[in-house]
Amino acid sequence: MPDWAALNTLLGDFAWGLDTKDPDAVLACYWPGARYSVQAADGTLHGPHEGHDAIRAHFGGTIGRQTDTRRHVITNVRVASVAGATSTVAAYLTLMVTVDGVLRPRCTGTYRFVVREEGGELRFDESSVTLDGAF
Repeated sequence: MPDWAALNTLLGDFAWGLDTKDPDAVLACYWPGARYSVQAADGTLHGPHEGHDAIRAHFGGTIGRQTDTRRHVITNVRVASVAGATSTVAAYLTLMVTVDGVLRPRCTGTYRFVVREEGGELRFDESSVTLDGAF
């Protein structure tokens, strides 16, 4: 079972990187060779993006185009399975967006993270999000 504080810090760092539009901060949450994908509400699969270069390109392009203020709220975190130093974690996403001072919900979804602890550090080996609507 991953350390609960380390897991919540990792998820917080991931969301913070997205919200501050900092692809390097997002990338720091991933082990080299990790994978990331997005399943859009219309069924389109974006990814998997494999390795740091592909993950950086995806997040850099996506958050680089956003002109609004976003807050990725990650809740209902639960460890679904554990195998040695690797755990599968599920969580909900609520994406809140502010435009011209007006806050509105933008999208919800479900995250799946595969996290691995190595050398006392916890990072993603894999992450994916299945969106319930447009993001």
